[in-house]
Amino acid sequence: MTRRKVARNAPPGADTFEVSIFGPGKGEALAVHLGGGDWITVDSCVEQKTKIHPVLRYFEDIGVDAAQQVRLVVGTHAHDDHVAGISSLFEASSSAKFVSSPALTSEEFLASVEADEDIESQMRKTVREEYRSLVSQVLGRGLDASGRGSWLHAIEQRVLWERPSTATLAPARVVALSPSDVAIARSRSYLASGLAKAGDRRRLAAADPNDFSVALWVEFGRESALLGADLETGPAGCGWQAVIASHRPSASASLFKVPHHGSGEADLPAVWSQLLSASPISVLAPFRNGSVQLPTDDDVSRLVANSSAVYAAASSRWPTPSRAVQRARSTLSGVAQNVREPHGLVGQVRARRSGGDADWSMELFSPALRLE
Repeated sequence: MTRRKVARNAPPGADTFEVSIFGPGKGEALAVHLGGGDWITVDSCVEQKTKIHPVLRYFEDIGVDAAQQVRLVVGTHAHDDHVAGISSLFEASSSAKFVSSPALTSEEFLASVEADEDIESQMRKTVREEYRSLVSQVLGRGLDASGRGSWLHAIEQRVLWERPSTATLAPARVVALSPSDVAIARSRSYLASGLAKAGDRRRLAAADPNDFSVALWVEFGRESALLGADLETGPAGCGWQAVIASHRPSASASLFKVPHHGSGEADLPAVWSQLLSASPISVLAPFRNGSVQLPTDDDVSRLVANSSAVYAAASSRWPTPSRAVQRARSTLSGVAQNVREPHGLVGQVRARRSGGDADWSMELFSPALRLE
């Protein structure tokens, strides 16, 4: 692993594999270059102060035409911190396919149908709005030249996109690692039980979307990256246990987007030993919500012990309050508690590796940092 000082607006070369992670904003987002100007995006976030989408701003900065160069827009699961702004991202990526899990939660399912007021009131508004916009866009785009629609379902071991090798460019492909058939069946059971008795429930969603999250295996040439989304270890037949049982890569991944913000609930030792190189580079976006801050110090120690280096798009600690927030604290003293900046600035960790490079080149853009 090397650290280089490269201008943030310098685009990757045609033979460069890039994985950039952005956060914390409201959530996390990834932009992945698979050589030859082909990009995919994974999840979405919005900078809370400016409402700017960091991936779209980054594409503009480096000269990427999202409408022509983005092949897939992947929404790994229906949590607010992974879908904020994703409909805008898909709208800008007008030639891309949208990828999601077929293991639907109630919010995703009901966003595409007319629901009565009782059900509507129990849906998370942000998730509902993002998915309704996506459904509208997918239907509006119709079918492509091969007769296929713009929405793909991620199922374990399904190839979502691939490009064969040419005389000047290495092959590339994107493979879904989850959800498993068992996870899909479980989601349908949860969905049915959650909708059966509307008047008897306090909340609509009975299932945790993390259980059905879409993890990805991404290859360019002889290099691979494992993008873990928020997938957890799971019960038998689900989660990382199912991935280990089904995925047999020809070579280990040298870069790991750590699942679920580094949480121990998403850590399965077999993933490190069977899917990753001996000392991979690990990247993540933090999670901050009230008293919950990920990764914890114990999480960081575990990740550092398993990696050659660990990088985060921002600290898991709440940012230092601005003068405006300090004034608000003073004004609201005795009325409101824990007045904070909503999410802080969005940082970026950029990993690049070209054909002749011995290792990944890492670049950090504030407030990104290396975790020790």
